[in-house]
Amino acid sequence: MYKRRQYLNLSTLETCFLWGPRQTGRRHAMEVTPNAVLPHTKTIVNGTPYGEVGMFAVMCGWHGVPMVFISGDQATVKEVQQVVPDVEYVVTKIAFGPYAAKTRTPKKARELIRLGVEKAIGRVDEIKPVRLKPPFILGEGEKQIQSDNLQELHKQWLNRWSNALGNMDTQPERQRVQEKRAAWQKERSFLV
Repeated sequence: MYKRRQYLNLSTLETCFLWGPRQTGRRHAMEVTPNAVLPHTKTIVNGTPYGEVGMFAVMCGWHGVPMVFISGDQATVKEVQQVVPDVEYVVTKIAFGPYAAKTRTPKKARELIRLGVEKAIGRVDEIKPVRLKPPFILGEGEKQIQSDNLQELHKQWLNRWSNALGNMDTQPERQRVQEKRAAWQKERSFLV
């Protein structure tokens, strides 16, 4: 089973953000991006919007760590290239909209990703971390918050966002997904 893992090793200044095909937490382009698979999420820092992958690059940069590789649809790659121009990348799918894409075969995508990561590791000293200058301002209008510590500010922003949603109990949804998965396995079909 594949699991999403996020690694940030500050002692050796390496970063790796991995997720597998069975993991539901994929990374996508920023909300309202045309021709992107499931675009969502936008965080505004110092007036510049970042999607979830761009924000990951910004947070790595806060620690002095470069983002050296990205794979995904063409919109996600383009978005990251705007933040990290020298990033190595592999386009694994061409999106036609939020729910439609032409994808590479998994075997070909894995091969290209492996080669891309190898190339990126060889260039780790060439690719600079994303460095924003304080003070950091997250949000827009009345919803802005400000600090010189980007990591603490981002945590505060995420807590504010999750509190706005309320304390949602995720157990009923987990139970529903487990029941659906059991039915699929029993029938050996996703058409249950």
